[in-house]
Parts: sequence; C-alpha cells; structure tokens
Amino acid sequence: MMQQDMTINLLKQIHNGKTHLGEYLGALFHDLPIGVFWKNRDSALQGCNQRVAEAFDVLEPGELLGKNDFEICWNESDAKFFIETDQEVQRNNQPKFNIIEQIHHANGRSSTICTTKFPVYDALKNIIGTTGFWIPIDINLTNLMHSYLRNIAHVFRKENNYYMIIDTQIVHLTARQAECLVHLSMGKTIKQIANMLDCANSTIEDHIFRLKQKLGVYTTPSLIDCFWQNPIRWF
Repeated sequence: MMQQDMTINLLKQIHNGKTHLGEYLGALFHDLPIGVFWKNRDSALQGCNQRVAEAFDVLEPGELLGKNDFEICWNESDAKFFIETDQEVQRNNQPKFNIIEQIHHANGRSSTICTTKFPVYDALKNIIGTTGFWIPIDINLTNLMHSYLRNIAHVFRKENNYYMIIDTQIVHLTARQAECLVHLSMGKTIKQIANMLDCANSTIEDHIFRLKQKLGVYTTPSLIDCFWQNPIRWF
C-alpha cells in the first residue's frame, strides 16, 4: 500500500510538472534489476538510478551526471550506438522499443541489455532530451528473459515447426535458423554459436544471412530487435 501511495503521489507530481519522468521511473523500478536514465539533447546524463551507475562501474549515480556516453562508456562503439539511438528518438519524436545493446565493462566483459527510450518534453512541448529504461538479458542466466530462452533451448532437439508472425504474415524457420537466432539474441557471437553447434563460422553466417532475407531486415541489430518484438513459436 505504501508503494502504491508513493506511485500515485509521484504521478500527480509529474502531471503538475514537479517531477521528471526519469525520477518517477527510477523510484518505480528502485528494487528491480532495471536501469533508468534521462539525458539532455546532447546525450549528457541528467540523472540515473543505482543500477546504471553499477553498469558503468561507478559507485554513485552522481559520478555520471553531466557526462555524455563517450565520457562514460569503456567502449567507443557502445557510446556511438547509444547516442545514435538518442538522436533517432528525438529526430523522429517517437519512442524506440526493445533496442538490443551491449555495455562493455572495465574488466573486459560485456552485458547485453534491452532498452526502451522516450523523448522528453518541456512545458511548451519542445523536445529537450531522452529518458528510458533497460533490462538485462544476459546476466548469469538468472533473469526472466534469459531463463525463458534457456527453457526453450531443448525444443531445438525435436522435429518441430518454427515460425514468427511479422505484420500478420507467418514466416517459417528451419530448426537450425531458429536456434541460431535465439543464441544470437542471447548475445552470443558467431564464433560462439558455431562452437556450440559444432559447425563452421561460415555456416552460422549463412543462417543469419537467410534469416535477414526471410524477416526483411538488413543488419544484425535489426534482426535481434525483430526477435524480441516477434518471439519464435513452434508446434
């Protein structure tokens, strides 16, 4: 009841312009393994929760305030991708859902996250930045999404029919294509998938190429995004 009262109070403050949406999300997801952040138009961080601070290997969220992604990230490609999606959200004035991203850490390891971003407006409806949240999809195989992927892995050992529904169209997949797509969406590299399936890297590359053709996408991030928006089904 106390959490519900706090949420209602925060919602009233947001509608009155007294609380930033990011602060609301941070409070709402305080006890969950979800990162929450908000940035200005130049992608300089204006606030975040503790989960984001930990992801970028700092102790307190305040250490990240005012810094852009190139100053925060350990990997330049991470920063470039984060900023590109920020700008896309602002340019199109549209939320962007289920963005599959990588966060590289100081120790050389990386985490896979699924991010949703929204434009942020001022009182005059001008876009002043982005806000959003992310959930981990590759942390010690313990979170809900990753557990789901583990649970369906055994299905690929059976003779089943696999398909995805894309814009009301049924797209059939072979068992190996479905398996490759699941592993790819779990953050595995082509080499790792090839080792797991005991085949050549070129074989996995061919499966991924054919998946892109079937699903009408041109890049690997778009292929992974398609997977999260349209889960594989079977019978």
